[in-house]
Amino acid sequence: MSTGRLSILVEEDVDLPLPKAAGGALTGGLLALGTILPQTLALVAIAYAPLLLVGLPLNPLWCLWSAIAGITIMFILARGGGAIFGVRPGAALLYASTLTTCIGLAPSLKLQAAGVMALAAACMTVAGIVIWLSVRTGATAFARYLPAPVGRGLSLGFGLTILWIQVKTLGGWFINAKGGFQYPIAAIAAAFLVLVLLAVALPWRKKHPNKPYLLLLLPVAAAVVWGIEYVTSIPFGWIAAPAVKAPMDLLPLWLPQNLGGAVPQVDHLQALLPVITVLIGQALFVAFTFMVDAAGNAAALENLTGDAYDLNGELRASAITMITLPWFGLVPASSMIAATRPLYDNGIKNAQAIWLGNLVVIAGLLGLVGLVWLGLNRLPLVYVVAALVIIGLNLLEPSLFERPGRSQGERQMWWQTWLIGLVFALSSGIFAMLAGFAVAVGQLVKGVEGTIIRSTYTLKDIRSRRWRNEEEDALIRRSGERCVVIALQGTASFAVARRIREEISRLVNPKNMDVLLVDAHRVTHWDLTALEAFKRMADEFQRTHVEFMLSHPTADVRKMLSETIMMFSNTDKALEWAENEILRRQGIAPALQNKPYSRVDALPLVAEMSDEGRRLLSSHGKVITVAAGMPVFNAGDNDGSLLVVLAGNVSIEVPAAPGSEALRVASFGTGMVFGEMAFLDGTPRSGKATATSSCQLFLLSRNNFATWAQQYPHDAQLLLNNIAKQLSHRLRFTTGQLIAVNA
Repeated sequence: MSTGRLSILVEEDVDLPLPKAAGGALTGGLLALGTILPQTLALVAIAYAPLLLVGLPLNPLWCLWSAIAGITIMFILARGGGAIFGVRPGAALLYASTLTTCIGLAPSLKLQAAGVMALAAACMTVAGIVIWLSVRTGATAFARYLPAPVGRGLSLGFGLTILWIQVKTLGGWFINAKGGFQYPIAAIAAAFLVLVLLAVALPWRKKHPNKPYLLLLLPVAAAVVWGIEYVTSIPFGWIAAPAVKAPMDLLPLWLPQNLGGAVPQVDHLQALLPVITVLIGQALFVAFTFMVDAAGNAAALENLTGDAYDLNGELRASAITMITLPWFGLVPASSMIAATRPLYDNGIKNAQAIWLGNLVVIAGLLGLVGLVWLGLNRLPLVYVVAALVIIGLNLLEPSLFERPGRSQGERQMWWQTWLIGLVFALSSGIFAMLAGFAVAVGQLVKGVEGTIIRSTYTLKDIRSRRWRNEEEDALIRRSGERCVVIALQGTASFAVARRIREEISRLVNPKNMDVLLVDAHRVTHWDLTALEAFKRMADEFQRTHVEFMLSHPTADVRKMLSETIMMFSNTDKALEWAENEILRRQGIAPALQNKPYSRVDALPLVAEMSDEGRRLLSSHGKVITVAAGMPVFNAGDNDGSLLVVLAGNVSIEVPAAPGSEALRVASFGTGMVFGEMAFLDGTPRSGKATATSSCQLFLLSRNNFATWAQQYPHDAQLLLNNIAKQLSHRLRFTTGQLIAVNA
């Protein structure tokens, strides 16, 4: 049955023959390698740049081994299924931040370079333990429901910091201590080269987003750098791995073996307490930021693949890499959307191919280590700068550099994102974490104060104003718990989605739910973070074949959620659709839900009458046809006739305020009586009856009924009793709904 909305189709994994799966793995692995290899080489300038302050030269092997070891551990321990693993810029920046913090503590602890790296490893270990405990206790769930400005602000901070590092790097190449150019020709040539690389890379990326464009820049950059050196006779910037004399020189170093006497030394215990406080604060910052970054990356993977991503499984494996790898001077790894996207863009969605693609990436990185053994151990620094500029730009959302939208939610998210991003870029990451917590707590308090779940029902408690026949009514009552209705009020914030999940689990096993309806009639404001949470929840429900509906949407809600959530202008129409869907899933097709009657004497209303009474009743009335949208009667009319629906649907409405939709009082299908109040007491019509579809109606006037009743008094009494039963049933059900709603 068509629902009038765009469906997200989830392609299930199909077991492919081995040659095809292997071919997909090779192609996918090479595509992923084209993204991971340049980024890995470039990240050495972020992760290890602080070590220049303690006299250690940058070594590309560190990042290569970070990727190799990290991907291997993630590959073995994580159960993501459809993701390529690697070292993300955020992880490199977190490691650099930790190194910088430890370098600042080095003088008071009398530490040398090896001791600084060991202290950073200890700090990262604490962060890894915090992440592990968060996974074990379920505390990582907060990362899924943090306000969007927190995750976007940290991403913005990463991007701005990377770009700022490049500005300082470029300035340090060619500007001397007095502020003048020391190599003007080389400076102009280098600036020109960076522009050329960006001019090639950015259009290539836009035109071919699924190609490893950064990898193609490496030989171009190396050739141009050699040309600059040849023309200017000035040694240009390179990042070089140390000379390799033995195979063991290629391996990362186990830090404890190189510490020697580099043990922290303090004169008294009081001086140690501030150091411990700073390191614990840094470890908490790393853990918090890493979890938020991983949650954002997982959400991007879910939107890409259409499958739920095992965030806790990735964080568990990432915690192991964070606890172990820094002791070898390496950076932890995790899943990468940038490397996974090219596979999906090229149609490589087989889980086995992606799984084997990680092995191809590892083999490619090991091949590059082999090239270092052969003597190709120099990397042009200008290539690193160009690659990092592109990485930094990729982390910046274009919308953040445009004027924020007019809605209050868009403006709030814009300035909150910039607040967190600028705090990250201009101060330490710990202050950015505090700013993020302030935003999160502020939105949480606002949500707790302004947003509550007003009430929660199933179709057993609340129903639409569409009256059903006895069979349909009994079936809806029996299966009513399969439809959950949640009414909100106040401000919709990021915390609402989680509350809705909790309410669903309290009422019914989500696996036994067919329909979820959110009544947003009393929602005064939608936060953008709530919209994103609703979109993720809708995607998850759609994968489990649960219909997600929302009533009374605002313009912003329609704009963002109309492709994944069914929208209704009012709750009554949504409830009617939900009832029809429950009936459809219980085996009653839409065509059978309103089966027409060809004759008046076939109506259930007259089934108990005598044959002659039924036959002559139809001759005392008349059958009329009313086109869809046309009125049957209007409020104030004095005709006083009884009407029975033979085919179609009729809606009874009362006028609403100007500019508002008329309020539907009831809707009647085939076999049902309406207009009975005016028929019984002769009062004017209290509402307007409109045919919602082409209708055939049996109309019986008061005078004709009186004539027929004199001939068949017993049948007349049966007819009036059946009308009274329908009225009693409606009154009893309406009273029950009022009690449920007010309770």
